[in-house]
Amino acid sequence: MNKLDVLYTSNKKYLDTMLVSMYSLLENSDIDYIRFHLITSCLEKDDYNKIEVLKKLYKNVDIKYYDLDSYDIERYNIPTFRNSQLPNARLFFQDILGDSLSDIDKLLYLDADTIVVSPLQDIFGYNGPVCACKDTMKKKYISSLGIKTYYNSGVLLFDVNSWVDNCCQERLIDFINNPKINLKYPDQNILNYALADEFRELPLSYNAPSSVFIYGNFFRKSYFDPKIRNITKSDIKEARENAKILHCYGIPNVRPWNTSFHPYYEEYMKYMSVINPDFSLEQLDKMMEFKTSHPKLFEAYILLKNRDKLPNKTLNRVKKIIR
Repeated sequence: MNKLDVLYTSNKKYLDTMLVSMYSLLENSDIDYIRFHLITSCLEKDDYNKIEVLKKLYKNVDIKYYDLDSYDIERYNIPTFRNSQLPNARLFFQDILGDSLSDIDKLLYLDADTIVVSPLQDIFGYNGPVCACKDTMKKKYISSLGIKTYYNSGVLLFDVNSWVDNCCQERLIDFINNPKINLKYPDQNILNYALADEFRELPLSYNAPSSVFIYGNFFRKSYFDPKIRNITKSDIKEARENAKILHCYGIPNVRPWNTSFHPYYEEYMKYMSVINPDFSLEQLDKMMEFKTSHPKLFEAYILLKNRDKLPNKTLNRVKKIIR
């Protein structure tokens, strides 16, 4: 029997989104037994009851809860991300999960806005203190951090014994106490800088960003120019053809819970309609609503916003679309 331990963090705001991810994992991962470890903040009894429904629907599942409020994460003075310390909790899973780690070999962390779409048995073949996929970040930003490769922290596979043996949490804390870089993306920057030598790369199919699906071939080639970004043509091909975990990042201000324009909207709604039948899309601002109603215009907007300099051929095409 194969079993998988999976870590999530969530508060009330992202509860339904996390449940979508959990539901998709149970439906598609083809794992015999799944044990969820949920680090939560400010959830109420009804919220926990909603989560517990999964145990009634699936026989191969167990759920353990860890209240972040009982762990003094504030002592580290890490900047919040989207006004919350929850994203930083994954840095301290070793302390927060405590004795629960005693029978865990590998721990898969998933952001709440991920959707599992294919079996995950192959993930057991990846080893190292922490495995992750490359982020779509610009090389210019990565270079400013003084590291060679920059990984996205939305999907992380921890080899617990290797993590402990290499004193990874202690090294994170040492770095936090004396940060050498700007923590614009707190947990992600801390992991990438403090543990640069401990990362092992997962194929991008395990953390497929929205941006690899939304753009047509012409714009995708320009957006993911290897001179500009941390992603190669083969990475994109792998993600598009063999996606296992979709991650709803990579398109500014556009998410499947606020517009049907998002490339993962249908997949997201397939599970959200079960989790919350009364779900309704969040309202986009008027300008973004206009842009997303015109796909080519939106592509042009993204390119102009995310490229320091466009090739003349692309720039002329963008100008034509805008006109």
